[in-house]
Amino acid sequence: MEIGLFHLDSYLDKKGSIIEPKVDSAIGGDLGNYFMLYYYRNPLNGIFFNESIILASMHSFGIVSEWQQGIDLDLLFQRSCYLSDLLKYEEFIQFRIQKNDR
Repeated sequence: MEIGLFHLDSYLDKKGSIIEPKVDSAIGGDLGNYFMLYYYRNPLNGIFFNESIILASMHSFGIVSEWQQGIDLDLLFQRSCYLSDLLKYEEFIQFRIQKNDR
């Protein structure tokens, strides 16, 4: 993280412990800064891909109902497979949630 922040230093404003993208308010913002931040986004998302798919699918039931009433595991798996299939061209993961590999 320190190396990434070092390389992005000219694109970031640091205010104490808060780090945010530099935006030139005189011209309505510099979109180049946002593109650079996207380019150097955290590469760890692939490591937690399947976990994030499951959590997003769980939240599709509603946060209150998932904790109070519980959810059906088969339906959770079905929704997770659907979401994983939607994102198959966004993230290239070796072992992803699939219908044939529960």
